[in-house]
Amino acid sequence: MTERESFGAGTSMAQREDSDTGMGASMTETTHSGTGIFMTELILVILFFAIASSCCLQVFARASVISREAEELKMALNCCENLAEQLRASDGERGALQQYYEIAEGENDVIIYLDSDGKSCRQENASYYAAVTEKMQDKIQIAQIAFKTMDGTVIYSLDTAAGAQ
Repeated sequence: MTERESFGAGTSMAQREDSDTGMGASMTETTHSGTGIFMTELILVILFFAIASSCCLQVFARASVISREAEELKMALNCCENLAEQLRASDGERGALQQYYEIAEGENDVIIYLDSDGKSCRQENASYYAAVTEKMQDKIQIAQIAFKTMDGTVIYSLDTAAGAQ
């Protein structure tokens, strides 16, 4: 029996070679599904990197916020300490603060307006203010210094003995 008889009279030589090697229509399907697996794997890798980069961006954004808050707290602490030292040096005289700051005086308090760099300024240019409230406690004049944003949020507060009476 010849090859032609075994495959039948209508079978071409190319079809016979494909069937001999086992690569007929199934070869196309295998190649196609291999490409699909590769594409799925590639999409999953891209998805993983997108999620990882999103997490990294959130970490950096949070770090930026924490850094800004730390700078603001540092400025508030320095301002309150400076005011406390000036009040101690002047034995609690509010007038001594006028040498260094533009102040607005109330009955029991002094308000000092500060710009975004912590420098004294007028109220319309202010980003922050420091409120100095004085009271007597056991014959000692106590000054409470509160550093606040313009909306009234307290950033830092300090109590100090301003002078004896």
